[in-house]
Amino acid sequence: MQSVVVAVALAILGAVVNFLPEPIITEGVATFGGIFAIASALLFPSRVSVPLIAVIFAPLWWRYDNYLSLLILSLQPVIASLTCYKKGHFRILMVAGLGWSLVALPALLFIQYILHEQIFVVALTSAVVTWLSGITAVVCGHLIYLTVFAVRPLSGMQPVSFSPLLTYFFAAVFFTGNLVVNYLHINSVQVDQMSDIELYMRQRTQVLSEQLDSFIARHRAAIIQNAGILSSQTDNQAQLLPLLAQANPDFLTLLIADGNGEITHAFPRSVLQRANKVGLTNVKQRQYFAAVESSNAPFISEVFKGRGFGDDIIVAISAPVIDEQKQFRGILEGSLSLQSFAYFDAQNIPGFAMLIQDANDKVIYASPALGLAPMSLPQFDVCQEQYCAGLFQLNSKIWLNETEPLATNNWKVSLYYDVMWYERLIGEYMLRALALLIVVCLLGIIAGFGIAWLLAGPLKNLAEHFKNLNPAMDGTLGIDHDSRLYLQEISALDEAFSQLQQRLRYAFGKLASANQRHQQLNNQLEELNTSLESRVKEKTNSLEDALLEAQKASKAKTEFLANMSHEIRTPMNGIIGNCDNLLQQSLDEVTHRRVNTIAQSASQLLMILDAILDLSKIEAGKMTTESVNFNLPDLLNNALATYQQSARQRSNRLMANLGKIPAYVNGDPGKISQILNNLLSNAIKFTSEGTVTLQAAFNENMLTLTVSDTGIGISEDNQQQIFNEFEQADASTTRHYGGTGLGLAITQKLVKLLNGMITVNSQPGQGATFTVHLPLNVSAEPQQGQVSPVAATIKPNAMILVVEDNDVNAQIVIDMLSHFGAKSMRVAEGETALRVLAKRKFDVILMDCQMPVKDGFETTRSLRSEPGPNQNTPVIALTANAFNEDRDACLAAGMNLHLSKPIKRERLIAALSQFIAG
Repeated sequence: MQSVVVAVALAILGAVVNFLPEPIITEGVATFGGIFAIASALLFPSRVSVPLIAVIFAPLWWRYDNYLSLLILSLQPVIASLTCYKKGHFRILMVAGLGWSLVALPALLFIQYILHEQIFVVALTSAVVTWLSGITAVVCGHLIYLTVFAVRPLSGMQPVSFSPLLTYFFAAVFFTGNLVVNYLHINSVQVDQMSDIELYMRQRTQVLSEQLDSFIARHRAAIIQNAGILSSQTDNQAQLLPLLAQANPDFLTLLIADGNGEITHAFPRSVLQRANKVGLTNVKQRQYFAAVESSNAPFISEVFKGRGFGDDIIVAISAPVIDEQKQFRGILEGSLSLQSFAYFDAQNIPGFAMLIQDANDKVIYASPALGLAPMSLPQFDVCQEQYCAGLFQLNSKIWLNETEPLATNNWKVSLYYDVMWYERLIGEYMLRALALLIVVCLLGIIAGFGIAWLLAGPLKNLAEHFKNLNPAMDGTLGIDHDSRLYLQEISALDEAFSQLQQRLRYAFGKLASANQRHQQLNNQLEELNTSLESRVKEKTNSLEDALLEAQKASKAKTEFLANMSHEIRTPMNGIIGNCDNLLQQSLDEVTHRRVNTIAQSASQLLMILDAILDLSKIEAGKMTTESVNFNLPDLLNNALATYQQSARQRSNRLMANLGKIPAYVNGDPGKISQILNNLLSNAIKFTSEGTVTLQAAFNENMLTLTVSDTGIGISEDNQQQIFNEFEQADASTTRHYGGTGLGLAITQKLVKLLNGMITVNSQPGQGATFTVHLPLNVSAEPQQGQVSPVAATIKPNAMILVVEDNDVNAQIVIDMLSHFGAKSMRVAEGETALRVLAKRKFDVILMDCQMPVKDGFETTRSLRSEPGPNQNTPVIALTANAFNEDRDACLAAGMNLHLSKPIKRERLIAALSQFIAG
């Protein structure tokens, strides 16, 4: 387990470190996650370490695209795992240290030299940074290995010698400390240099924006001015264009067109000749003509390729020529050469490239270094690697960018800086810093050798004395004070060694006598163990037999209760069902009272049966809970309404104080109702001509129910006894008030099942107060699909098939269905039911579970498996089996709902209304 924790920790730490940003800006691989990969290679065999190395290096393969350098760096710990695991403590320095330097460094330099366009300084810097990442991984990963080895040595490996360990420790400390300082300093220099470059780019783009706006404005003003001259005079138009071209040589072509778009004059003259030759002397459809004609205002076009007068990439500037009545009579247009912008580009510092784009991001002008054609839409990719995150990538180069908008036509000018120039700029500085790092590491190795040479002698001498120590011999061994370095701590070790030698000699004699006594006790213990084994075996067999008998008794008890429930519920269904049907008819008062008494007595008998079954399920551990959303105020009010009649029969007042409680909560409403019903029933039973009060409160997801009465009360001695099964406060209570003594016992067990708590506070003659605390979560809304028995109805003339072998039970259900306005048909067993269902469509099927020939389970499975008019008709189980496992068996057979007998009218119509609601 300890090895698994170490392996997982190394993998997580390595992967996290490789996710961190690089300490310096470089195109090499500057990362420290390899430290944990080397440690894994030395601590675990290759079948474990290689997957760990893959996890550690996975972030680097995701972040970088320099796959060749990454491959070389990733192979370092793999080779170390295959060649150095359990092959000596310092073999790693030869294989992955010296070998890495002799093989990997030249390979990395060659790769970087090719990738960086044969710029040696940048290539050497990138290669050395990647090489240092590997050296750092070897040094620090080896230190982690030695630290873990000191705590958890590997089998088959010798302890580490002090002298080389101390030498190595000093060199590693010097190397790691200087590496951190150098990287921090290099990062500071890089940040400062980059800040200067970014400041220059911001200032330069602002200047370029102003210069370009001025350049375009000057040519626009020239066109507007000369268009005004043409408006005021119509003579000498041919002489005007050469003069305008001479004053503004950046215009490639100039033309004058009349109001119909026909070219009347052009410069150079060859332009008009070429237009006549190709039949393009009318420019009315050109944007620079149409825009001026419609707005009677100057116009600057976006970048486009010339047609008719040449195929140069140009920007057209045009202005209207108007007559004395301010009416449009033509245009003056000049085609501005994009190469005019090269003058501004030439003023940039080497390494910087300029890009001018129009409002549609099309290229107007781009420096040759960018390789972008005019009118193209440049596709700059955002660099995904760590060292250039957020920069732009174009033509395999990384660019730093600064953009400034122009006032002209929503154009914009951008300045791009080739990051390769930046790396070349700081490359030499980084090489000097890294060379200093190597020198300091060599000094650390020399210092380590010196200190180890001074300390090793006295410690080896002391170790030799410990090796030759024999407590049985007289004499004292001590340290040689003439050793090369005698320290106070070593002197203290010498004194402690001498004292240890004396104590060991004394303890040696004691140990010999103790061993003799120990042997005697071992002999006595062996005799005792022999006797105990036979006795323990005998007791174990007895306990196994007793456990087997208990399990058989528990199984027999469960089967007996299930059979008893079925046998009692079947006739009870006849009694309660007939009473329920009779009470719906018009009876005289005496008959109504007698029938009601029969119904109440049967219901009380059923409650006793349910209590016994609940207690049996709780004791067997089969009582389960559900978690549904329900209306808490409705649950409490329904309980109060249920016991109002019984409270009035004993001349009691049933009162409630529900307080501030949530509307909907999540929990087990059935068991909460059972708890509340038991407490209310108990309070009413033991109170006469008094008051029973229900209080409810809800605070911090905890429901508190308090039921208090003014009845006979309970003595302090009997307050715990009342929660025992089949027990009440005393025997006279049972004789006077009746009851089984199960209500409070079941209540307490249900409260514990719901993770709650119940308490009682009472004095004889002063009533009793029962308080229940139940944890519940507030629910935002109720679950759907629950039907209130009071509001439930079914559609008229619904056709229902009753499958029931018992005539009494069948007649009761048919009478209830008739009262609901439904039509019914009854069959006595499953085979007959299948034949009827194959011929006639029914809305609902009421299915008894236990029938001769073919029971309800097999009948339902057959119905669902065979195509027919009733294959998907809802099936409601009517069974005398009331356990949860009986309900699960019904649902597993394909039935839709489970109703246990005796069947109450309200429950039956509520069930039917879920499928055939009226």
